[in-house]
Order: sequence, then structure tokens, then C-alpha cells
Amino acid sequence: MNVLASTNDRGAAVVIVRWGWLSGTVSILIGVFILATFLALFNYLTPSGKVTVTGRVVEVTPNVTGQIVAIPVKTNVPVKKNDVLFQIDPAPFQYKVTQLQASLAAARQQTQILKSNYEQARANVAGLEAQVKYNAKRLEDIQAGPTPSSRSRTTRFNSKR
Repeated sequence: MNVLASTNDRGAAVVIVRWGWLSGTVSILIGVFILATFLALFNYLTPSGKVTVTGRVVEVTPNVTGQIVAIPVKTNVPVKKNDVLFQIDPAPFQYKVTQLQASLAAARQQTQILKSNYEQARANVAGLEAQVKYNAKRLEDIQAGPTPSSRSRTTRFNSKR
């Protein structure tokens, strides 16, 4: 190993060390030894053999959105089918149900009103058909002319005045 001392352009002392082949070989062997030690420790400390997973982790998301008011499940406790995982604030959903029930009641009331209007219209049609039939018969009688018996009634009526 050769050591050279010199100064740079600012006047500071600079030491230059030149390695020979022996010191370079020793440095590389020490590096390889450290690397081999780390690899051996990693292999020794890493578990090997049969490994089994004792549980599955599943991401769960609710089908509806809303404010979660309670999570009744405990951490790291297995859950069963039909266990409640989240309790969502029911107020917005209850409001919507009440609103839809009111709309349904209004639609049923409107249906009853429309049915009664329909029945009224059918009654009006039946009355108008009877009136048309009566007027057609009357027109027929008028076009046929007065009969002798109706003439005598008319003259008797007019004579009383």
C-alpha cells in the first residue's frame, strides 16, 4: 500500500492511498464473507416446511351507503353466516319508506277518484243514450204528423185558454 500526500488548488492537504493486490484481495474476501453470513442468517431465520393459513381475510363492503352507527363484530373473532357486520343509520331509509308509502296512499286515492269518475261517466252515457232514443222516437212521431186523437187533445187544450 502506497500513501501519497499532496495539496489541492485551495491549499488543503489531500492524502491518496493506493492499494496493492494483496490489500484489494483481502478487502474483497471480507466483503464476500459478510455477504455469505447475511445469506446464511436469512436462510436460517426464514421459516421453511409446510405452512398453512389458518384464516382468510375478506374485504367486506355494504350494498348501501349511509352513516355507520355501530360495528357489532369483535376484532379477530370469526364471523358466521347472517352475523350483523354493520349497523347503518336507518333514518334516511325510514324517511324514504314513509315518503313512498304516502305516495302509494295518494295513488290509491287517485285510483278511487278515477273509478268513481268512470262510473259517473258511464251513468251519463247511459242517460244520454236513453235521451237520444227518446228524442229519436219523438222525432219520428213529429215527422209522422199528428194523429186524429192527438189533434183533438190539442184543440181541446187550446179551446180552454
